[in-house]
Amino acid sequence: MTNLHGAQFATLPAAVKAIKEDASLHKHETQVDRAFKRDDAKRLICRHRNQHECTWNVEVVKDMSALGTWTIVSVDSAHSESCENARNVDESKRHASGSTNGAGDSHPRATVGLDAPNHQLFQGSFGRRDLVLTQDMRWGSAKEASRAVNDFALFAQKKRARMDKKTSGGRNKKYICSCDNCGWYVRVLRAPKAESWKISSMNLQHSETCVGAAQPTARQLADMASFRQAVVTHSKANGKLLTEDFLSSAEQGIKIPLRLAYRAKKLIAVHSQDDLVESYKFIPSLLSSFVDKNSPSIADYTASDTGHFVRAFVLPSVSHHAAPALQKIVGVEVIPCTCPDYKGYVVLLLGQDGNFQPQIIAFGLVPEPSAENVEWFITRAQRGFSFDEVPVVCTFLYPGVVDGVRRALPTVTIRFCIKSLVEALNQDKSVAKLGPAELLVWELHFQETEAGFVQTMHQLEQVNESAAAYLRELDPTHWTSYKGQLSSTRYYKWSSTSYTTGMHGATTTDGCDEAPFDLLYSYLTRMMELTFAKSTLAGQLLAASTILTPGAQHVYSDEVNESLQYTTRPSDDLLAYVWKSGARPKANFRVHLGDGTCTCSSMYQLGIPCRHFIAAARHFGQDQLILNHFGSIYKADTYVAAFHKARIEMPLESDLSKDESLLPAAAVVDGRTSSSKARKAKAPDLNSRKDKVAKASPMPIPPSTTSAPSTLVLSSDSATNTTDMDMISAMSMGLAIPGLTPPMMQQYPIPPHSYLHEMHMHMTHHQQQQQQTNPPPSSAPNGFSMV
Repeated sequence: MTNLHGAQFATLPAAVKAIKEDASLHKHETQVDRAFKRDDAKRLICRHRNQHECTWNVEVVKDMSALGTWTIVSVDSAHSESCENARNVDESKRHASGSTNGAGDSHPRATVGLDAPNHQLFQGSFGRRDLVLTQDMRWGSAKEASRAVNDFALFAQKKRARMDKKTSGGRNKKYICSCDNCGWYVRVLRAPKAESWKISSMNLQHSETCVGAAQPTARQLADMASFRQAVVTHSKANGKLLTEDFLSSAEQGIKIPLRLAYRAKKLIAVHSQDDLVESYKFIPSLLSSFVDKNSPSIADYTASDTGHFVRAFVLPSVSHHAAPALQKIVGVEVIPCTCPDYKGYVVLLLGQDGNFQPQIIAFGLVPEPSAENVEWFITRAQRGFSFDEVPVVCTFLYPGVVDGVRRALPTVTIRFCIKSLVEALNQDKSVAKLGPAELLVWELHFQETEAGFVQTMHQLEQVNESAAAYLRELDPTHWTSYKGQLSSTRYYKWSSTSYTTGMHGATTTDGCDEAPFDLLYSYLTRMMELTFAKSTLAGQLLAASTILTPGAQHVYSDEVNESLQYTTRPSDDLLAYVWKSGARPKANFRVHLGDGTCTCSSMYQLGIPCRHFIAAARHFGQDQLILNHFGSIYKADTYVAAFHKARIEMPLESDLSKDESLLPAAAVVDGRTSSSKARKAKAPDLNSRKDKVAKASPMPIPPSTTSAPSTLVLSSDSATNTTDMDMISAMSMGLAIPGLTPPMMQQYPIPPHSYLHEMHMHMTHHQQQQQQTNPPPSSAPNGFSMV
């Protein structure tokens, strides 16, 4: 017990459970001292205290200065000599009985072997006692004996046992089958001169005519692993209410009354809280064991001064080895945790490999996405990943992300995630809802010339002046494409942090609903699966002796098809001018085969030969130059070197151990969970975000003298003439946005067809609301429409 002395627990039941488990490891039995009357403390004593005058006792004291935690204090950790002798005698008798039964079977064993059933009912759960009854078993109380008999009847034989009140007394209990005509029974009695209970006789064979059925209690129902999982799954999909369909499908062959199911659900919630508290203690060993198995991985965690978990970080070694095969740009994404008992955030450092597939470089858990926590996250990532000349795309929803990245990387180039920027605009109360004007925000981002940007900004100003004013105050170098082309930094046409739900398994962009330990283990498991998939592909590429990765080959094929529509006119042996056949003005692009350059932005930004370069190279018969100008990250040999035989090993249960000094996050200890109202109050102030992000002086927008483009126009004057929009027209308009070509859209977070369909639904819904609330008058209406 000395190893538990001074250990702290969040709840009293968790502390008592730890003491009993520790005592059982040394073959001792303990019980709560009912004579010890204190509200702020509990005492556990040896069950043989009176019989053997054992003075062993342990107290659990409530610490009022540490958020109500409970501390174990070992008062007398030594058992009396007679108590130890009695325990040794019982142990020797048990071994002797086992050897006799095994060798000669001098008397029949009072046990029934449990064959390996395949039904969900018999799926084991962590910590459940063995489903067997023998005459050498001992229990400290009649209640424990009753539980053992009832659990054996239900889990091992799928029957229900009940106490026979006619033949049961104070020191003698008889349990029979719920079927009156069945001869199954178990009789337990209190051993003479002892405080333990044992089996005196039993018949564990049910009659052939037995019609008894399984009828679990609320405790037994809550103890079923399959029922617990069913409750969690059902709650996620249907809320807190349990339905009749759920009750009929939760446990096949068992009738579950609705009231019983709710009582079991309450017990599950209580036990889950205890499991949550205990799970925090495994985090240190999980991280250390992961580093040992995957050297040189980096993992870290911090605790508060009072010992409560604060944050954690993991960067697997495969991320370091994968760096040469990744695009030289990363994204920082933040995902809120929706678990009722943990209201923290997951921070992800994301990349993209030469196969155009996402790569989780590192991840961490933080209480909030503040500048301090993000700086802590990035500084740890620097130990295993180089940020030299690597721009960082940051989510715009949390100002602390940008501030934290700047603190850790003062010279880094920062870009804003456009998807989160649009979401921030929709959340800002000072900005009118974007609605169909969201397309204009995306078009502003994709504009490759300042003239096109200014013209599109004027269009946005006409339909949503507040959104245009909001965007003007932002530094255009952080979110526009035309400003990015003026620098020598490659952004690989990233418009978002590259966050996709596919890399996170069951988690979604709406949040993560697991506790910290489960989150860490889930992400490590998912990264292991993604690494295995990339290792498998690397093996296939090695065997096929291909030159490009499948993703790069797909982009190359699309560009080759597009190059057929271009006309090439040479200026000398290496210089040519290219334009789209039939287009005016001509000579749109200048291609130099010797330098491997094109005046378009695509070739330099993406590091892949563009359609203009391909058209010129094929005109000169220099097809080999095309492959030579692919970036090294798109070559199959680079991909193979980074991912072939790469793997992540997961810690086993035997590798984990408890750190009793680590307590749960403070919100769990308090017993309170953040309400949605409080959570909204903690959300960043969107109005102050513009002051926190870096920005240049507001860019003046001169009056436009050019006519609006015909591809996309938002006007309030034409609403009366347009009631709906053809989807084909919407798709053509969307694909006509400069830079929004089908090959390029494959890297963006929203597919063009799905995105435009979503916008079409928004506009249709908006128009229907306008027609219902404000019938169209003869004058110009307030609604917007796309023409």
